[in-house]
Amino acid sequence: MLTRRALLASGFALIHSPLWSADQPPTGSRATETQKGDPDLVYETITYDPEAIRDLSIRSGKAVFEPWDPQLPAGLIAAARGFIGDSRMKTPGRISPLLELFYLKLTDAQGTNVPFCAAGVSFCALSAYADTVRRGYASVNRMQVFRQLAADLEHYYFYPTVSCNDMALIAKAKRRWRGPDVVPKPGWVVLFDWGNRGHPDHCGIVQTATAKTMFTVEFNTAIGRGDQRNSGVVAEKNRSNDRRFVAGYIATDVAPVPI
Repeated sequence: MLTRRALLASGFALIHSPLWSADQPPTGSRATETQKGDPDLVYETITYDPEAIRDLSIRSGKAVFEPWDPQLPAGLIAAARGFIGDSRMKTPGRISPLLELFYLKLTDAQGTNVPFCAAGVSFCALSAYADTVRRGYASVNRMQVFRQLAADLEHYYFYPTVSCNDMALIAKAKRRWRGPDVVPKPGWVVLFDWGNRGHPDHCGIVQTATAKTMFTVEFNTAIGRGDQRNSGVVAEKNRSNDRRFVAGYIATDVAPVPI
């Protein structure tokens, strides 16, 4: 199996290719991805710098990783539930940090909304992990702490990014991917393919699930049915485990193999 560094430093950059925030200058690399938070919503486009995001996971300068935390899936759910009811319209100050973590803003140069489902899932996972290994970290430096822990999250759980597709591809390469025919566990990341395009365009966090349905927390989705007027929110959703729309899951509870 490919090592983390070999995988991320290879041709992975060719998968796709932001508007970036002031603390991260452009590197010249660009990727675009279309996402939507519900089948009936229109697609939104996110343009990001895959090099800058990948650097968080492969160029941290770490000699030793922080410890694996078996409670991360539960912590991920708890962190995400803390955002339920927030939206980019009513509480932009709560949503903007999710994208700022990856050097992006809430809107692009044309004032168009930037989707944030993968950013939200990644932010909450880093928040939960930080609560375990960096207890008492100051809120004023949480972005720095989260970015320092990005490599640990990728090493043990999943690739923190704004891209649903990149998140899925890395999980598949690291054998953390599970097909749509399994019953997901609480704290797993679910990837949806609403357009049946062969790659995911939305993600969320499983809270509970049966063979037919799942109860999730999702970022950049809609309240109730997929009406655009109700979009851009963090909400709990009742979803069908329909293989036409569920691309698969990322298992976040895979214990590392002792060396």
